[in-house]
Amino acid sequence: IKLIIDSLFEGLATRIPSPIHPRKSYFNKDLKPVDFSIEEAKNILQKDGWKDSNSNGILDKTIDGRIQELQFDLLTSQRKLGQDLALIFQQNAEKVGIRIDISAIDNATLISNVRNREFDMANLAGRFPVQSDEEQLYITWHSDATATGGNNFMNFRNSQVDSLIQLARS
Repeated sequence: IKLIIDSLFEGLATRIPSPIHPRKSYFNKDLKPVDFSIEEAKNILQKDGWKDSNSNGILDKTIDGRIQELQFDLLTSQRKLGQDLALIFQQNAEKVGIRIDISAIDNATLISNVRNREFDMANLAGRFPVQSDEEQLYITWHSDATATGGNNFMNFRNSQVDSLIQLARS
């Protein structure tokens, strides 16, 4: 993350620990970012049964009777920043034993694939629309917004978060 900030943003970006902008009155100033650790990632995957059984550098695991390699397609824009971010992500994933295949595609196709949930991973930049903060949280993070066409592209679902968002909306 420091590499991304220093090399792609000339040191002018700030890491934040949540999707809430630090200028918001309800931003939790005590929240600390999760440490970036290749070793911890390896440990978590190993505990979940991922190993490199065929010595090809990619972790694998038997799922439903078939060996499945830990690999993903990453969609990105054709812009230099998107491609540079994707390469940094790919290089770090490789250190853990995860294969990332990058597809740099035009913006219209990228947005279409994301909206239709036709992707493993995508790196996107976003702008916050005019909605109130409470509505923005709802359309981006609430479980209801995971349906095709909703803005919860990550398919994040958490009943406790949903309750807090509902409370904020009321």
